[in-house]
Amino acid sequence: DLEGLAEVQHVRGLAAICRGDYGQARMLLEASLADFKSLGDEWSVTDALITLATALFSMGDVAGAEARVMEALGGSTQTGPRWDRLGVAEGLEVLAGVEAARDRYEAAARWLGAADGLREAMRAPVPPYREVECDALVGRVKRALPAATFRAAFDTGRALTLSEILHELNARRPS
Repeated sequence: DLEGLAEVQHVRGLAAICRGDYGQARMLLEASLADFKSLGDEWSVTDALITLATALFSMGDVAGAEARVMEALGGSTQTGPRWDRLGVAEGLEVLAGVEAARDRYEAAARWLGAADGLREAMRAPVPPYREVECDALVGRVKRALPAATFRAAFDTGRALTLSEILHELNARRPS
């Protein structure tokens, strides 16, 4: 069935990310996304968009990654289950990378803090296959900013509620 196929493509896309095969991941995740959209499965569409954004960012497609995160979360009002919050945290980590790639390190630190706060509240650490990438991003942002500036931006992000995060993402969307 189509839902099962979409799930398998998504899982295979994640496996491709873990192997560093981002081109394969992109192909599988785009197919999965199309299937989830045709099924009208909003939660799975959001999940596939965030995972696709991760692959795109790893491929160096900063604009594509940002667009997928904003499509997934920019119009969201999700405040429900743990997994919705996890998707938001993952999307914020991609946005932090986007901001750092554009030399907007203070904004990157803020999104990293917001993601960290959500993850801590859920007791959901960065998954092992993304730890190296996320640690490198945090290190890059820390090196680019004075320590006090990094800490202030990170703590400001960490203090944001899910509703405040989603409000900021909605405000960021192009009209």
